[in-house]
Amino acid sequence: MDRTLQLLTKWGATKQQASTITSSIDDALLEHIHESLLMAFNNPVNQQEFMGMHNNSEPFDGTTPLEYLAQNPARATSIAEHIKSIGMPW
Repeated sequence: MDRTLQLLTKWGATKQQASTITSSIDDALLEHIHESLLMAFNNPVNQQEFMGMHNNSEPFDGTTPLEYLAQNPARATSIAEHIKSIGMPW
């Protein structure tokens, strides 16, 4: 299994979500999200499960970050930036 599918599987993506995402964006963008998760969370459970958890904050508005990404894969960079902002020590 290639790295992109490993990440999507780890995040709980359905086959349809994985197909939509991988056919629409570069693998490097998913790695960017993964790296953002590692930076924002020091807990491995949060690093792995954040993408599949319902999130009521902007920009997700009740969807999971994974659903949000699958709806429009071009949002990958904004998702990564949002995740990084969670871990910033303001």
